[in-house]
Amino acid sequence: MRRFATLTWLLAMGDAQAQERALYARQAVVVDIATPGPSVEPLTQASPHAAELAETLQRDSGFERVNTLSGDSATAEAVEGLLHESMASTAADGLLLVVVVGHGVGGDIGEPALLTPGTSMADPVGTGLSVARLSAALRPQTTSQNVVVVMDVAHDKAVDGVALIGPSASDWPSLPEWGVAVTSKASGVGGEEGKILPAMSVAMQGAADFDADGVVNISELYGYLESTLGPGFVFERAGAVAANLVMSTAGRTAEVTREPPRHVPGRPTDKAPMKLSPVAVGVASAGVVSALISAGMYAAKRGECEQQGDQLVCGDDAAYRRYRNMQVALGWTGVGLVAAGIGLQFVPLQDGAMVGVIGSF
Repeated sequence: MRRFATLTWLLAMGDAQAQERALYARQAVVVDIATPGPSVEPLTQASPHAAELAETLQRDSGFERVNTLSGDSATAEAVEGLLHESMASTAADGLLLVVVVGHGVGGDIGEPALLTPGTSMADPVGTGLSVARLSAALRPQTTSQNVVVVMDVAHDKAVDGVALIGPSASDWPSLPEWGVAVTSKASGVGGEEGKILPAMSVAMQGAADFDADGVVNISELYGYLESTLGPGFVFERAGAVAANLVMSTAGRTAEVTREPPRHVPGRPTDKAPMKLSPVAVGVASAGVVSALISAGMYAAKRGECEQQGDQLVCGDDAAYRRYRNMQVALGWTGVGLVAAGIGLQFVPLQDGAMVGVIGSF
């Protein structure tokens, strides 16, 4: 009996340690609720688009784990529970991407909620999944975690006179400035269905890698969606994450078909334009100013000088000598600063330096 108890304890400890180690640097949750109830017109493209995006995230975008909920299984309790579990299993400096496509209500009257299976239209906040419950489930555990929520839940449809306009970014309560970014259509606005997820799938496959560095960051993702869906498709954003937060590890590759430039004797090879260093420009500019002041001081005294034989005599008293010494010092200082600025321009710097920019994407 004692051996059995010891074995059970060891198995329990091993299981607990395994669960403790199961932290993901990049994971995603994709939820589609195409038909929350018989009285609501279904979103015919939601399920296939959500499945396509989930496959893209796991196959192309470098997400270690992608969980999905769809149809009748996407109850309010199931969605809330999955979000809590996903948040808890995201690494302290990891990324959790949450994508929701479905119907919502209350976004136009300030009481937004998602319509989940079994939601009563008479009390969608109490019987569906309210934004308050969503935001509570997705609160980051550390200041280094990133949670990005993309919601397509506002459509030009209605049930019994109730507009099916779900939550937007501004509806989220107590949104931390360092943790969550939400993208959706503008508050209180409905739109055409079936647009966001297909564009997002293409973007996350690498099409949004505008700078061809091999990854898609959140700024590039937003720019791609905005340019692809057109100016009439309004997005609303809230919260803040690093502008260079990597959303997909898929990206563009260098063009291998481009013929390299051939060197023609007597003709210099084309080079990229030289970028001026701000430090070098500042130092050289200070030198130019110093030299100009010296020249101005010389010109101001030039009128007081007399030509005596082969020499130009401007004075020999103590005040003049101080003036002349300052003028000469400024001149040589200017020359030195200009030379230093030129030198700084051509000093080699280490490649790859980057400053993380924090701001809305």
